[in-house]
Amino acid sequence: MARVELAEYESLLTYEGKTAHLTHFATMATIERSRAYVCPRCLDELLVRSGEEPARPTSRESAFDTSAVAADAVILPNWRACTTHGLFWPQLTSRWIAEAIKSGRLLAGRRLIRTSFTDGKHGNEYWFDNVYLQKRFGSAIDPTSSTCRLEREHSDVLFKGAARVCGSCLRDLLARHGIDV
Repeated sequence: MARVELAEYESLLTYEGKTAHLTHFATMATIERSRAYVCPRCLDELLVRSGEEPARPTSRESAFDTSAVAADAVILPNWRACTTHGLFWPQLTSRWIAEAIKSGRLLAGRRLIRTSFTDGKHGNEYWFDNVYLQKRFGSAIDPTSSTCRLEREHSDVLFKGAARVCGSCLRDLLARHGIDV
């Protein structure tokens, strides 16, 4: 934040060089709320841990909810909830791999192919099975290869019908099959 943005909190700040220190937790929560999305439940948890009053009382059920994602958590539209790993930004993969993740079974009978785009941007690696890729691209895909590089303009074809999965669950599945990611 710029120093100008902190003007209304000037009486609560102490400066060390160019760094402003704020110890009033309620004000911290207010600033955080204005800067970015914060789940109301998480904000209340932050307030309680810092000795402040929460915005609304926590129900008895919520207080003893130990799941990775609380039943009443507010989840942004593009995010998903995993019962093991909590909230995640979905990773796209084939439905066959997604079903294997969901059921906990091992993959057999199909090759897993690391798929990326030729533009080389970081984070553009996906995992699909050879049958999924052959349905999408036909003979243009080598089903015996372990990698596939596509042009960016093929992304619509690749992702049409793809399933959204937890990236951590996908990495766990790949690790169980001896694939180092």
